[in-house]
Amino acid sequence: MAYNLISTNGDIQYNINEYVVDEFNDLKKLPSNCKMGSIAYCIIDGNYYVKNSKGEWKPKTSPSSSSSGNTTASIRAIPMADIRALYNN
Repeated sequence: MAYNLISTNGDIQYNINEYVVDEFNDLKKLPSNCKMGSIAYCIIDGNYYVKNSKGEWKPKTSPSSSSSGNTTASIRAIPMADIRALYNN
């Protein structure tokens, strides 16, 4: 299991960054040294992407149940202020 420290005693750790990109393909142009948990907002599709432990940008998803009982993921935009609040708690 991979993990990344976000804060210690309320002090935010560095290299967990927030970005804004024009389109999905711009994600690969972001600095490779940012840590897992960094977030990018894509203007053209309105989605948020989160960098995983393999260095891949994955869509921010929230689980929902389908009629077949399988867990599916849906993407929704989350205000950056709400994301910052998660890191600050």
